[in-house]
Amino acid sequence: ASLSGDVAQLTSCDYLGIDGDNTISGSIAGLTSLTRIRILGSNTVTGSVAALTSLTYLYVTGSTTISGSVVGLTSLTFLTVGGTNTLTGSVAGLTSLTFISVVGFNTLSGSVAALTSLSYLLSSGTNTLSGSIEGLTVCGTINVTGNNTLTGSITGMTSLILLNVVGNNTLSGDISTITTGMSLVNLAGDNQMEVYTGGATWEDISVTIKPAAGYGYDETEIDNLLIDMNDSSITGKPITLTGSSAPRSSASDTAKGEFQ
Repeated sequence: ASLSGDVAQLTSCDYLGIDGDNTISGSIAGLTSLTRIRILGSNTVTGSVAALTSLTYLYVTGSTTISGSVVGLTSLTFLTVGGTNTLTGSVAGLTSLTFISVVGFNTLSGSVAALTSLSYLLSSGTNTLSGSIEGLTVCGTINVTGNNTLTGSITGMTSLILLNVVGNNTLSGDISTITTGMSLVNLAGDNQMEVYTGGATWEDISVTIKPAAGYGYDETEIDNLLIDMNDSSITGKPITLTGSSAPRSSASDTAKGEFQ
């Protein structure tokens, strides 16, 4: 059976969880006792989250059209928003966040620099997140595309297992320090990769590194990349080292031959 009805009447509710084929509707704007919201599927809940300042958990996808600024939601630890929701506001002050996944039509902004508890960061669509990632040392996933403008060095981010950053971001640093445990590396767009120290161990993963114009690896660094990848036995995975990096030299002939 599926449920229907108006959530606006649930003024004493502190947890709202609706999944599946239910068709719950109504506005959440006045449900100021809520601490957790999880709405998926075909529900059509509406309203602003701006006054729901007790929220610690917000997970909203599907057919809902939640709106409002997140600026005052300073107790949030978990934020996942997709679908047709249109959240706004800066995340800069949401320093309790450990998880951000925001896609779709939301227009979140602000610096992530102070969000040092983040373990997961996914931002695409029309969001415009900014700031340095250097302090996000416990973060395992950074998956940022679209109009975001993240900065900072990846050198010390040894907890990373997935790095997918393209678009207008300008990351820099030495990727050789974070290769162990990685499941994907994709760096393109405006990223400023130009330092690689040889001797790294790579996982058996796909790797794309396309530095922006004016940056890129020199001949020796490209050779070292290929040699390290060959020594690490990357097999059957695409390796793309283009952009503004220099061509390799004969020093990596053996490694290059193994990739063919």
